[in-house]
Amino acid sequence: MAQGWYQFNPALTVRHGGYGEWTQLFQALNLPFIAEFAEVTEFLSVWQALNDYLQQAGLAPATTPIAAEREWARQEAAYQEWQARHREEARLREEAEARQRARLTAPVPEPEPDRAPPWGTPAAKKLAIERLRRQIAKNNK
Repeated sequence: MAQGWYQFNPALTVRHGGYGEWTQLFQALNLPFIAEFAEVTEFLSVWQALNDYLQQAGLAPATTPIAAEREWARQEAAYQEWQARHREEARLREEAEARQRARLTAPVPEPEPDRAPPWGTPAAKKLAIERLRRQIAKNNK
């Protein structure tokens, strides 16, 4: 055997010292005890792999390590806070998009007849030409 990671078959059984009852490998390895001392610095640490092995062997999931209860509670609270913040940001983004859609689909009001059209539009150009013609006609008289 070489150094590395090995995947044991959860159906494998062993006997202690070659005599006695057959015991499941993961039960013989005492994985629940190992779980008490496993590194629990992240949500996806060795702990998840140990629980997967226990489930594959048909054993009860390991309990939360005594030393990690407070840390896991803190991490869970931080995760819940992150989820709430993420949901709030998504809600605000949806509201902003709805306001933008409403603004874009709102009917454009017609310009008021007594008000001059905006500068640079064809209607404004037409009015400017007519005003110049009237001014020229008035000056020629």
